[in-house]
Amino acid sequence: MLETINCDAAARRINTVQAFRPMRRGGGPIHHGAPIPTTLGLAFPACVTEALIQVSKHVRLSTHGRSRPVLTKNNDLQLLIDNEIFCLSADRKGSRLSQLQEFTLINHLAHFFAERDEMNKYAYFEVLFLGREGESHVHEHRLRILYRLASYALQFPILQLYAQISLWLSKVGNSKPYAEELVAVLAEHYLKPNDSQIYEYLLPLETSCPEFTVFFVVYATRLLPINRPMAAVFASYINRNPGYFLKGFRDSPHLADIFRTEVFEKMLAYLLDLDGEPSGDREAMNFHTAVMVLLDKWNTTIKKPLDIGMLFDPKVRWSRFRCDALCIIGSKSSAACRMVISVQIGRMQSSANVCFSDIRRTSKDTGFIRDPVISIPSHTMISRLSSLNVGRCFVRVHSLRLLRTSVVAAASHHGEKGDLFSFVGAGVGVLLTVLAVAFYTDLFGTNIKSKANGPGAHAHEEGVEERHPIQEKKAEKSEPAAKTSQEQPEQPKEPEGETQPSESQSKAFSKPTATTMDSETPPPTTKRQGKAHDDGKKQDPPPMHGKKEHDEAPSDESKRSEADAGKGSSSEEGASSPVNSKEEKKKIGSSAGEEVPKSVEYLLIGAGAASYYASLAIRARHADAKVLMIGEEDHLPYNRPPLSKELWWYGDENASSSMQYEGLSGKKRDVYFEAEGFFVPPGELPSTVHGGVSLLRGHRVEKLNPDEKKAYLDDGTCISYEKCLIATGGKPKDLPELKNASDDVKKRILYLRGVDDYRTLDSICKSAKSILIVGGGFIGSELAYSIHRKYKDIKISQVVAENGNLSHVLPEFLSKKATESLRGIGVDVITGAKITAARKRGEQVEVEVNNGSKSITSDYIIVCIGIQPDTSVAEASGLELSTIQLDNRLGGVTTDAELRVRSDIWAAGDAASFYDKSLGRRRVEHWENAQVSGRLAGENMTGAGKAFWYQPAFFSKIAPQWHINAVGITDSSLPTVSVFAKDDNANESFERGVVFYKGDDGKVVGVLLLNVYGSGVDVSRRLIEEARSIDDFQQLAKLYQLYRPAEPEDEEKNEEKKAE
Repeated sequence: MLETINCDAAARRINTVQAFRPMRRGGGPIHHGAPIPTTLGLAFPACVTEALIQVSKHVRLSTHGRSRPVLTKNNDLQLLIDNEIFCLSADRKGSRLSQLQEFTLINHLAHFFAERDEMNKYAYFEVLFLGREGESHVHEHRLRILYRLASYALQFPILQLYAQISLWLSKVGNSKPYAEELVAVLAEHYLKPNDSQIYEYLLPLETSCPEFTVFFVVYATRLLPINRPMAAVFASYINRNPGYFLKGFRDSPHLADIFRTEVFEKMLAYLLDLDGEPSGDREAMNFHTAVMVLLDKWNTTIKKPLDIGMLFDPKVRWSRFRCDALCIIGSKSSAACRMVISVQIGRMQSSANVCFSDIRRTSKDTGFIRDPVISIPSHTMISRLSSLNVGRCFVRVHSLRLLRTSVVAAASHHGEKGDLFSFVGAGVGVLLTVLAVAFYTDLFGTNIKSKANGPGAHAHEEGVEERHPIQEKKAEKSEPAAKTSQEQPEQPKEPEGETQPSESQSKAFSKPTATTMDSETPPPTTKRQGKAHDDGKKQDPPPMHGKKEHDEAPSDESKRSEADAGKGSSSEEGASSPVNSKEEKKKIGSSAGEEVPKSVEYLLIGAGAASYYASLAIRARHADAKVLMIGEEDHLPYNRPPLSKELWWYGDENASSSMQYEGLSGKKRDVYFEAEGFFVPPGELPSTVHGGVSLLRGHRVEKLNPDEKKAYLDDGTCISYEKCLIATGGKPKDLPELKNASDDVKKRILYLRGVDDYRTLDSICKSAKSILIVGGGFIGSELAYSIHRKYKDIKISQVVAENGNLSHVLPEFLSKKATESLRGIGVDVITGAKITAARKRGEQVEVEVNNGSKSITSDYIIVCIGIQPDTSVAEASGLELSTIQLDNRLGGVTTDAELRVRSDIWAAGDAASFYDKSLGRRRVEHWENAQVSGRLAGENMTGAGKAFWYQPAFFSKIAPQWHINAVGITDSSLPTVSVFAKDDNANESFERGVVFYKGDDGKVVGVLLLNVYGSGVDVSRRLIEEARSIDDFQQLAKLYQLYRPAEPEDEEKNEEKKAE
């Protein structure tokens, strides 16, 4: 217990030092008794510095006294600011500063504002720049200085100050000459050299000053062509502030060119839902212009029929803005009229009938004497409707009179019982108006009658999609089949009963295959949609071919073959060879007809953790980046560690299908990083305005051409890229003695690596009585503990070639302790043994080992002997491969400290052999390394230029009291120093301790913690980074929590023992 007391005392001393560390005191008032001098008698730069100090004192006193600084015309503070800061007095060299003097003044002001605390910064601004708007000369001069100050803050840059000044500018006034100059500085210094930084600079402006964001975009789009980052930032701003966006159309209607359909619909819906009257003529003109631009740009930009039902929805309260939009549609040019080409008169009649029936039903159900209140148009709205250009649209005058007469009878918006008929009359009048416009004008591009009978009835104006009649015909053909099978794709050479899907339906499937697929295959657009469309035919899955969520469904041929085999087929037939199942999935992926983009900005080879986190980093720095991930598996990117840990420990009986487990916090966790809807379909990636991340599953990149920047897939497809990441991970090592075994034996062998392997193993454990695990590393030892924890009735044997478990990481004495712990829970660990042969014996597999022990029989064999980096793409592309083998592993693709392989090619994850400034060249096969290296590679692909500096850690658990955390190089061949806590019985239990791995000159290169929690991992990273030579490891171990704090009950027990 002596060490425990010393550790606690040391901790208390450290805390005491931190507690009594002198703290900086700021923000308090500074007392001064002398009045503010109006003339300091100093030269130019010195007078500005002294004046700012006086202003600071005055503001801090005023803030402390809860009073706002008051500026009058002859106020001493006002004179001080004018004379000494802005140099507007007559004794200066003129009323205007020279260019050098102005730059010096701006420099002083920038540093003055940057050093002020946020609490008083706005008060300084009020004192310096507000309160003198009536004096035009002074106001213009200060406004010019403020814009120069904003430019200065942007160039250096002081982003926080720039955002603050932008907010101030909106309060002072948007003077166009200065605004254009400010935006020009931003465009010249930041958009042209590196347009990816605009997201970082405009995002705080959007949140702090939305008015200035609109102001900026209006002028920036005149100086530069609209780029994707600008569109992404402004589009996100639109969804939150539609009102500011509509005001921007007056000065810059070309802003509508950068937005998509849903943005147009949102803006138009917002405009139509405005209630009441405009606050003034300017607001009315702004919204009137916005409606015209929206409708006109819809025709030229969106090129999609406008749903005119938005304008004539009888359930929506009518307003002046809605009537204004109706008048614009009716009286504008023919180009605007053609935008309502998809209007359907029958649909509007049915909607009106539904509305009226709802009103009658509501009146009947309520049982009130008075009818429910109904909103009807007012007189001003009717006058707006009457302004319809009837001469151009050939609208019958009596139709408008009918509408006007039916509504003028109402004196207010909320009528009595008779107003129901007035509302009906108003609806009929609107309907007649639409009918008149439809039949007597060129609203639909051609006359309706000639359109229905003429030979060119199907051809619309250029730019409008012509797919509606085709879709209707296909829908009619697919109606009979939809009754028996919903969304069932047709496959070639199938018997009758299978129907040909429509074009839109076929696009909904991510992987239509040449072989027959299950009708229950869910479309990839939603994660849970497959369950909602099941026909109730789902059967209990066999071990190797169960239909799981996020997975491709098995083919009909496989289901028919399983049905022929009968329900009583053995688990042997159900659990076919993992190699065969992989080949089958590879065939499905290679025959996929999914559209592949011809070129992408960012190509990520591999769909694991490294690629996923790289895509997040790319999108964080490049807001509208278009990223394409290509993976061999048919799953979404997922987290691999739970496959051998949490899914077995905390998963329920359906964990293999849901791939979820309950975390320590009690919440459900999913191994998949994202849902299906997160990814953009690969075929739609080139056309997305704001970019996205696409996932191409079931494909493999065979080769890269670095000079031409092209990637060649396994099906011969060629994709051009701008920047590429190799994150192919690794593949399980083969055991030669089992690789040459018979086919019957191979059906009983499984290599655990992915989701399909986990599901297969979980299905095996539900029926098997014995399992043999080959390998004593982390995966093999974790599986032995995890399977025993979930399925306690299974006999588990483990063949370890070394003298103990985890022998490549742990010192020899600790490796033997790990083996004893596994044996203690019931695992039969056979050490120092290698498999020499395997053969089929009845329904089991018999394995011979070379250590002289008897042969081992089991139902299945799980091989976990490590992985080797997948460098096939690099080898085929002629990239340099690392020849360094670290921790007895093969070397991966050689990179520099920034994970760059060569120009525009990076590598991350298990396959990357990178340079670590602290530990030299190394390659790490752990999840956190994949996350960190993926993020770093993604940032560097967007121009960050950061070197690898972080030391990734990993954790493992192989027994109830064997929780391992490690950082750095943990190679058992290195010299090690172990420090363990002793228990009260003074026996060597080795329950809690730390192992230090020593490199050259006694420097710590790795640390392994056994059952030590808290901040031990962070302390270990610091030790490795400092690279100090350590002599006294006993003192070093005091940095770790090797001893548990004494509980009150333990102290009472110790006192009782002493008393006895």
